Amino acid sequence: MDHYIYVGMSGATETHRAQQIKMNNLANANTPGFRADFSEIVGRKLEGGGFDSRSFAILDRVSSNLQVGSIRATGLDLDVALSDGAWFAVTNTNGELRYSRRGDFTVDIDGFLRDGAGNQIMGSGGPINIPPSQKIDIGGDGTISIIPFGSNPDEKVVLDQIKTIVPKPEDIFKAADGLFALKPDSVLQDTPVMMRSGYLEESNVNPILALFDMLQLANHHELNLRMIEMAKQNDEVSSQLLRVGA
Repeated sequence: MDHYIYVGMSGATETHRAQQIKMNNLANANTPGFRADFSEIVGRKLEGGGFDSRSFAILDRVSSNLQVGSIRATGLDLDVALSDGAWFAVTNTNGELRYSRRGDFTVDIDGFLRDGAGNQIMGSGGPINIPPSQKIDIGGDGTISIIPFGSNPDEKVVLDQIKTIVPKPEDIFKAADGLFALKPDSVLQDTPVMMRSGYLEESNVNPILALFDMLQLANHHELNLRMIEMAKQNDEVSSQLLRVGA
């Protein structure tokens, strides 16, 4: 069989991987603070003995769109939108330190502050724990205050401050768990961070563009499958010719 079948196979495989990335973007079009992913498929020449006349498709780079999503008012005290470039410090389900823009906070049954995905929100000294109270306020600098049960409305108690970072865009990347992590030796910027309680940042996925990309990738996938089918047909015709000449 002609070896160009492997060219079609590599194209079909990498196009399928790119489709999965786009499908994940579409699935998170309504996830607060979600960052869409980009993918790039490039051709790489097959090196070795003989003339390098064949190129394989390689999913060369996957990166994230760090553009801020639209901000909408919710009126909920525990919904928080961050200023551009800043990230909430959270811990994932494995207890690893990660970073997120997701600001739909809730208080779990144990009093820990979590985002909508269940990640714990970090404060100045660790995970933020909020005791039972009649009201929770989040200030513009991330300071968390409560009004204990039975207290006057003006008797606020400061509990903690939400931990945030402002890294350079090139120093942060999306980890395998879907949250963001810092590269080694990253330099954090000394930039004031502002928060808006009662507002929520939406996903920056454009569903129309994502769907258009999916259609394009589907066409590319179909072309690669046709290439594989052509290689199979050529092999069958060659076999028939050899039998006739025998």
